[in-house]
Amino acid sequence: MSDKEFLPQYDAYVRERASDREREIDALSYVFFPRKEYIEGSIKLNYRHEFKNGYVFIATENEVGGVTILIERDGKPLVDLRTFLPNGYVFVSPTFLAALEGVPEEFKGNYFVNYDLRLVGIGDMRDPTAIFSVLHEIGHTASPQEETEEARTPAARKDKIARLSRRERAAWARAIKIARGMRHDYGIDLFENFDDFEEFKKVIYGTLLGHRFTEEIFAKEAHGLTKEDLKFFEDLFDKGKFSKDGPGKTTEQRAGSGNM
Repeated sequence: MSDKEFLPQYDAYVRERASDREREIDALSYVFFPRKEYIEGSIKLNYRHEFKNGYVFIATENEVGGVTILIERDGKPLVDLRTFLPNGYVFVSPTFLAALEGVPEEFKGNYFVNYDLRLVGIGDMRDPTAIFSVLHEIGHTASPQEETEEARTPAARKDKIARLSRRERAAWARAIKIARGMRHDYGIDLFENFDDFEEFKKVIYGTLLGHRFTEEIFAKEAHGLTKEDLKFFEDLFDKGKFSKDGPGKTTEQRAGSGNM
């Protein structure tokens, strides 16, 4: 299924699944889809957010689409987010991807990690919540690359989806840990735009809903959705359950504590 076929179907399916579920609509409001102009490269990455204590988050791209993400104070760089990446990884924008052949359409303009090319794609940053999208992708670079072999049976497909759920939770746990480390080491509070940890968790839930709805669509296309399928997806991705990260452990606990 191409992006042109999938995206309208995804939008309609989200509306169908979330139309009478206020909490899902609320969570999805935290997920931003890239503007067409950003995907095409006519709008360049140039995002700036000033925190209350004077620290400034800056994300910009150069002429070839290489991205620099810094936190400054008084015009002086304090933290370069590339230092959180494994050796050889770089941040890139759609401009960089335009010069490459064979880049999947779903990568363009979105956040992603490409392990083979050691790239971290930066999406269309328009809101402070996007800072955590960057940290989330950094979190993914700490995990080994997922096997790309096609899951040929329903059981293998479910196992692959379960691994996806675990990888997403692990990446969010590392994002939270990085943010807490910045607050401890530098006094930079990346959480200050959220009223409390419950509001922050809506960002996580919104991204997990995206994965859940995508997998539900593929399952529906392949063999139809059964009650058992829906229960399976709910157990992996639904609100209140998304934070489970192993026996008796939550994403927050893995990150260090249960609050901001």
